[in-house]
Amino acid sequence: MPIEELVRIGRVLPIVRWGEPVMHARTRQVTEFDTSLQTLLAELVA
Repeated sequence: MPIEELVRIGRVLPIVRWGEPVMHARTRQVTEFDTSLQTLLAELVA
């Protein structure tokens, strides 16, 4: 996906700082690049 498309569909999210519960959650392995991951990538770019 071109960067222009990522910027267009992404939305700006609040910055999460260390100490927030989400920062201490276990991660899981990415096994498939689906629409939810594409949306997250667009939000990170935004």
